[in-house]
Amino acid sequence: MAILIGTGAVAVTLMGRPDDTITTGITTAVIMVVTAISSHDAWRQPILRLVDTVVGVAVGVAASWIRLRVTWRATPLDAIWSRG
Repeated sequence: MAILIGTGAVAVTLMGRPDDTITTGITTAVIMVVTAISSHDAWRQPILRLVDTVVGVAVGVAASWIRLRVTWRATPLDAIWSRG
Protein backbone atom coordinates (compact mmCIF):
# COMPACT_ATOMS: atom_id res chain seq x y z
CA MET A 1 0.00 0.00 0.00
CA ALA A 2 2.89 2.36 0.76
CA ILE A 3 4.30 1.85 -2.74
CA LEU A 4 0.92 2.61 -4.30
CA ILE A 5 0.44 5.77 -2.21
CA GLY A 6 4.01 6.88 -2.99
CA THR A 7 3.52 6.28 -6.70
CA GLY A 8 0.32 8.30 -6.65
CA ALA A 9 2.01 11.14 -4.77
CA VAL A 10 4.90 11.26 -7.23
CA ALA A 11 2.53 11.11 -10.22
CA VAL A 12 0.37 13.97 -8.93
CA THR A 13 3.44 16.07 -8.14
CA LEU A 14 4.89 15.46 -11.61
CA MET A 15 1.57 16.55 -13.13
CA GLY A 16 2.07 19.92 -11.47
CA ARG A 17 -0.56 19.44 -8.76
CA PRO A 18 1.46 19.14 -5.52
CA ASP A 19 -1.48 20.46 -3.45
CA ASP A 20 -3.47 17.35 -4.39
CA THR A 21 -0.87 14.93 -3.04
CA ILE A 22 -2.59 14.51 0.33
CA THR A 23 -5.97 13.95 -1.28
CA THR A 24 -4.48 11.33 -3.60
CA GLY A 25 -2.87 9.50 -0.68
CA ILE A 26 -6.00 9.51 1.43
CA THR A 27 -8.20 8.39 -1.47
CA THR A 28 -5.80 5.57 -2.33
CA ALA A 29 -5.69 4.41 1.29
CA VAL A 30 -9.49 4.49 1.64
CA ILE A 31 -10.00 2.49 -1.54
CA MET A 32 -7.37 -0.07 -0.52
CA VAL A 33 -8.80 -0.50 3.01
CA VAL A 34 -12.40 -0.79 1.80
CA THR A 35 -11.29 -3.30 -0.82
CA ALA A 36 -9.40 -5.32 1.78
CA ILE A 37 -12.41 -5.38 4.11
CA SER A 38 -14.88 -6.28 1.38
CA SER A 39 -12.91 -8.00 -1.36
CA HIS A 40 -16.02 -9.36 -3.06
CA ASP A 41 -16.60 -7.23 -6.18
CA ALA A 42 -13.69 -4.94 -5.26
CA TRP A 43 -13.72 -3.41 -8.73
CA ARG A 44 -16.87 -1.49 -7.75
CA GLN A 45 -15.16 0.57 -5.05
CA PRO A 46 -13.36 3.08 -7.33
CA ILE A 47 -16.57 3.55 -9.31
CA LEU A 48 -18.52 4.21 -6.12
CA ARG A 49 -15.92 6.74 -4.95
CA LEU A 50 -16.16 8.47 -8.35
CA VAL A 51 -19.94 8.67 -7.97
CA ASP A 52 -19.48 10.08 -4.44
CA THR A 53 -17.16 12.74 -5.83
CA VAL A 54 -19.49 13.67 -8.69
CA VAL A 55 -22.45 14.00 -6.31
CA GLY A 56 -20.36 16.14 -3.94
CA VAL A 57 -19.27 18.43 -6.75
CA ALA A 58 -22.86 18.76 -8.00
CA VAL A 59 -24.09 19.67 -4.51
CA GLY A 60 -21.29 22.22 -4.12
CA VAL A 61 -22.00 23.84 -7.48
CA ALA A 62 -25.74 23.95 -6.76
CA ALA A 63 -25.17 25.50 -3.33
CA SER A 64 -22.81 28.07 -4.82
CA TRP A 65 -25.29 28.92 -7.56
CA ILE A 66 -28.11 29.32 -5.03
CA ARG A 67 -25.91 31.50 -2.82
CA LEU A 68 -25.03 33.76 -5.75
CA ARG A 69 -28.69 34.07 -6.77
CA VAL A 70 -29.78 34.96 -3.23
CA THR A 71 -26.96 37.48 -2.81
CA TRP A 72 -27.68 39.05 -6.20
CA ARG A 73 -31.37 39.55 -5.35
CA ALA A 74 -30.58 40.86 -1.85
CA THR A 75 -28.11 43.48 -3.10
CA PRO A 76 -29.69 46.88 -3.79
CA LEU A 77 -29.20 48.10 -7.34
CA ASP A 78 -27.54 51.32 -6.16
CA ALA A 79 -24.76 49.29 -4.51
CA ILE A 80 -24.22 47.28 -7.70
CA TRP A 81 -23.97 50.33 -9.94
CA SER A 82 -21.61 52.18 -7.59
CA ARG A 83 -19.06 49.31 -7.59
CA GLY A 84 -17.87 49.87 -11.13
